[in-house]
Amino acid sequence: MEPKQIVFLALLAAAVPVLGLAFHALGGLRRWRIAFLVFAPAWIIDINLFFAPYRGTSSGLELGTPDLLVGAVALSLLLEGRRLVLVPLIALPVVLLGMWAALSVVAVAPRPSLALWELFRMGRAYLVFLLAWHLTQDREDLRRYVIAVSAFSLFQGFLAGTQVVQGVYRVHGSFAHSNPLGITMVTLGPLLLVSTVQETQRRALFALAYLAAALGIVYTRSRASLALLGLGTGAVLGFMFLRGLVLGRIQVVRRVAILVVCGGLAVTPLAIKIADGVIKRFKEAPASSKESRDRANEAAKQMLRDAPLTGKGLNHYVHYLDYGYGLDIEEGDRTIVHHVYWLTGAELGWPGLLLLVAIVLTWLLVGVQALLTAQDDWVAHVALGLTVGYGLCHLQHLYEWAMRKPQVLFQLTTMAGAMARLSALRRVPAPGSFLPAPAPAPALAAPPEIQ
Repeated sequence: MEPKQIVFLALLAAAVPVLGLAFHALGGLRRWRIAFLVFAPAWIIDINLFFAPYRGTSSGLELGTPDLLVGAVALSLLLEGRRLVLVPLIALPVVLLGMWAALSVVAVAPRPSLALWELFRMGRAYLVFLLAWHLTQDREDLRRYVIAVSAFSLFQGFLAGTQVVQGVYRVHGSFAHSNPLGITMVTLGPLLLVSTVQETQRRALFALAYLAAALGIVYTRSRASLALLGLGTGAVLGFMFLRGLVLGRIQVVRRVAILVVCGGLAVTPLAIKIADGVIKRFKEAPASSKESRDRANEAAKQMLRDAPLTGKGLNHYVHYLDYGYGLDIEEGDRTIVHHVYWLTGAELGWPGLLLLVAIVLTWLLVGVQALLTAQDDWVAHVALGLTVGYGLCHLQHLYEWAMRKPQVLFQLTTMAGAMARLSALRRVPAPGSFLPAPAPAPALAAPPEIQ
């Protein structure tokens, strides 16, 4: 291990307890711990402790700022003496997927280190989910999460805007590549749009944050993210409009209509300016790109057919490209398959693939249930934003593998922790909607005096 790595580990080991004690001692920081989880994927500092020249999902054991923040938040929860639930019922398929992935390390992986690196990422992501789940106990906690998402979007929008000014063709914010930025903003955008419509106190904040997310997506020039931006915007506004009509929420209907008209007028000049570039991006998509993806998908399907029960081992798809699979894939494209589901099937077999599908469907059902049955309109609308964003993220992973990137996985699991609380929050009436306390019984008149 190099001296700089030893120094980094020593600093990390010292900083975690210091920040954890600060979270515990300072009420302001303690209330906003969820914001530190939201900002964890910014990857301000990171270092590879072990590295191998490998083009799979993990090429080493990577530690950095996210580990500092997650470790400090976890320590502060332990210091509170709070009873921590390690396996909420909703997370059972997640735990089963992790156990199945761990089994692949010892059962089928010819290079266990590759699988262990990816298993470490999965375990860290589960810890992020647990922390977010414990930190979103009530309505106010969920509101802090929404505000934190807005701040994160503004931060990424600022970086993206700076990159546009600098002449960067495909912006990437604080990420290493443009695709994770596009997927992250697609995931968070619906929640910001919902908040723009329903909130009154911080509407300008949420509107600016949504605009930052939308512009960030546009300038990533990702075809899939651009298409999903339109789909998500239409789904959110359309559902809010219809729900407002059905339930008689005329104020929501009016706000949606005003937003559509004013937003359309404001966006038209920008749309005209960037339309040529966007259309060109779609038209010039090389046929070879689709063919390359198809060949990679076929290689993954073949691995699944050859090892339907166990798969080839976690983080081993690229490894097996050198052992008779994907022979028609060109050397420059012999990297990870751009399809999370076929990738999971190739590495973990049908059990792993079905567990991943079960995870996605479980969270979508929780979100839809809260959306349709919440007693509080605010909770219902937040459920709409979370559910649409979560669904769009997994829809995009039919064309991407970025869910396995730590930055995207951090943000997605933080959102999953907040979504898991919707099952309880949907039963809580809106503030001010409780029935008034019964009036006290009138005092009995004094009996007449006996003469």
